[in-house]
Amino acid sequence: MEGPSGLLVTPLGQVIVCGFDSFTVIQVDREGRKKLATLASQREGLIFPVSVCYNSNSHQIIVGIK
Repeated sequence: MEGPSGLLVTPLGQVIVCGFDSFTVIQVDREGRKKLATLASQREGLIFPVSVCYNSNSHQIIVGIK
């Protein structure tokens, strides 16, 4: 994770973090010490993620980019 820029805790308690400089959105453990999953990356075309939110109607995570 390089340049953490946005953070979300979902209704289920999942912690999601944007990596602005690493072009990633990852899920980390509740303490923020261990990466659990990569949800999106530059491989999928993600660049400069700055924010993340959760749409409870569609059950989707939305990522804002710069």
